[in-house]
Amino acid sequence: MTFLIKNTATDVLNKFVGGKFENKDQLVGNMDAVLSNEGAIEMANSNKMQNSSSTILGKVLELKSRVLLEDTTEPRADLVYLNKSREWGNVINVSLGDIILPYSRDYKRGEVTIGADHSNSTPTQGFEDTSYGEPLTIKPMTAAIEIGYFELKKAARDGIDMLANEIRERQYDMDSFVESYFFQGLPQFALPGYFTSLNPAKILVPESTVNVGKRRWEDKTPSEVLADLKLMREQAKLQSKKGLYPTVIQLSTPEYTYLSMVRMGDGQSPTILEQWTKEMLLLSSPALSFPQIATELMPLPFLDAKGIADADGATGVAVTTRFGAGTYSVKYGAKQRTEMQQDGWTYKMGLWAPFGGVTAKKDSSAIWFEGI
Repeated sequence: MTFLIKNTATDVLNKFVGGKFENKDQLVGNMDAVLSNEGAIEMANSNKMQNSSSTILGKVLELKSRVLLEDTTEPRADLVYLNKSREWGNVINVSLGDIILPYSRDYKRGEVTIGADHSNSTPTQGFEDTSYGEPLTIKPMTAAIEIGYFELKKAARDGIDMLANEIRERQYDMDSFVESYFFQGLPQFALPGYFTSLNPAKILVPESTVNVGKRRWEDKTPSEVLADLKLMREQAKLQSKKGLYPTVIQLSTPEYTYLSMVRMGDGQSPTILEQWTKEMLLLSSPALSFPQIATELMPLPFLDAKGIADADGATGVAVTTRFGAGTYSVKYGAKQRTEMQQDGWTYKMGLWAPFGGVTAKKDSSAIWFEGI
């Protein structure tokens, strides 16, 4: 028969203070043993590390927080654009104080000619640097963690890893901050967002030919609405330097919902959204000799009521872009921490990360359509 003998608080604490750990897992295991033992927490809070003003508990919390910050946080479903940015490789690691020049390096096509001996007129190709604004300075994004001594004791009794929960939530808060200001940026801190750096041209959609003088989709026939979407796609291609169709038409959510609910004809016919999707699949089919780039319709709450106001209030917006991998960058560095400080019965630690907003590569096919 095997007996399991639980380590005493003294054993757990002595192992941490005097232990030599061969790897991170051993260190983490020992720190978890301290933070899960109420008696060890009491002793660690009452004794200081050798040659240090920090308590043993403060050192345990500081070391574990360092390990937790090294681990990659799990993506959460509501961080839609930050998750996609990481998937596309659009998140750029930056450092505090970095100065980013807002230039775009576009490949510049050179001329091609017929060569001949003794000719020095060979054309060249290369990159063309274009400035799109003022230099950008990376700034600190900050958060804080406070853990009470008595909270830690209760968490140990309840089997809860309080420090891991706190750091996980503060990391999520920082990611949520980036997500919240993804499109509009923070102009008060000179940090750009996707649309503020993109600065697309703004034009009105055409009026209805059925209800003269009306532009809103709710005042147009389904066929006119579908025609508006096709016009947006073609106009973006015409404006594009490379003659490319936009990959996305981003829409204010009420207008996207309208497309998903209103049918092209009777109750058996497809909705406008379904009809658009069907046509895009046909145009981009690999069975075609020359398939086109499909343009996806995407709801974007940021665009809600961003259009010009008419007699019925603010209108929705549709924006054509080539939103995807390599078309923008999120300047967001690794999360870091300050030392754990004890203030009475509370342990405090600051978290911060370098942040420089979101910068879009200048997209000549980007058009902001108002009045829908």
